[in-house]
Amino acid sequence: MPHCVLWDVSDWEFAIDTGFLHAAFSRGELHRAAELRIREKVIGTTVDARRDLRIRYVEPVEEEREGVAAIETYRKRLAG
Repeated sequence: MPHCVLWDVSDWEFAIDTGFLHAAFSRGELHRAAELRIREKVIGTTVDARRDLRIRYVEPVEEEREGVAAIETYRKRLAG
């Protein structure tokens, strides 16, 4: 889930609480399933949830460095 690098403290706390909820569900507390499903959708843990949240992973684009000059080059041109 690369989008989690954008999360702040409250998002991580929500994810940790969801982990505890998942642990309770795994122990047999099946009544937690609905809440767990809602939380997983909010976090974007599945392909469907990311689609609904409009989260899309794309390949990074290499930045073009042409046309950008170092400040020293600019200063030399002004001085010279």
